[in-house]
Amino acid sequence: MVLLGLIPAWIYYVRQNKFVSEVAKEGWGPVFSAMLISSTAGLTLERYINQFPGMAMISPVLNGLTGNIGSIYTSRISTSLHANTKENYRATERTLFLVHIPIEILFISVIGVLGLGDVQWSVSVVFGYAVVSLTLVVIALALAKWITRLFWQWGYDPDNYALPILTSLMDVLGTALLVVGFWALGYGKSVDSSVST
Repeated sequence: MVLLGLIPAWIYYVRQNKFVSEVAKEGWGPVFSAMLISSTAGLTLERYINQFPGMAMISPVLNGLTGNIGSIYTSRISTSLHANTKENYRATERTLFLVHIPIEILFISVIGVLGLGDVQWSVSVVFGYAVVSLTLVVIALALAKWITRLFWQWGYDPDNYALPILTSLMDVLGTALLVVGFWALGYGKSVDSSVST
């Protein structure tokens, strides 16, 4: 509560500082928007973590990796737009998509070999995770292209606006797709059995 109470004082202080006032005006909106969007992912994770125990281990890596791939693509498109050069979108998308696959295989292997998390890695769970992961990368690449171009058309720098929004959206979509994937596989505990009495 003390920190929340200090917000007006910090806003006043930042506005008075000529070196950071413009950056704060341009940077706070996207960051606070991303924070609100990402909170949805946290609430979803909190809601389903007892029902699907493996989510706690899988979700950060899945969301982080796909968000980073989308961010790399956003930065590449943004650089192309700033430089007024033509980008070979398909080649970049293909490369980023293919880079994702060995990283996910390594991730699943490490978790499986070390027995981390509460996931029983059966063939169906690996297949389900692969479907969720590949779907999420395709969504990340499509959203990155769309959001970057949209902010550019609106006259906003995509590096400042698109990156935080994209990564927060990937957190939400990744968590939601993971829940759907676990649910579709029938994986996890019933809500009643996960609550100790």
